[in-house]
Amino acid sequence: MVRRKSKTTGTRIGLCGQAPSDFPEFAQFLVKEGIDSISFSPDALLKGIENINQAELKLVVQAKTGSGSNIPLGVGGS
Repeated sequence: MVRRKSKTTGTRIGLCGQAPSDFPEFAQFLVKEGIDSISFSPDALLKGIENINQAELKLVVQAKTGSGSNIPLGVGGS
């Protein structure tokens, strides 16, 4: 709800926390919602980047195929 409203006002939304590195499904949600920035602690950075990259890849595949709901988040990653 907040993210949708921020798009109409041009307000940028960011998140500070480790959840996107610990929970790939949360990273997927943030990417799908169009989060502007995410900050990570140093120990979570690499896994967070991996999860964000996988989430973005999944959205690209969905856009190109018109589906993708069954594509696992681990596609293309380790």
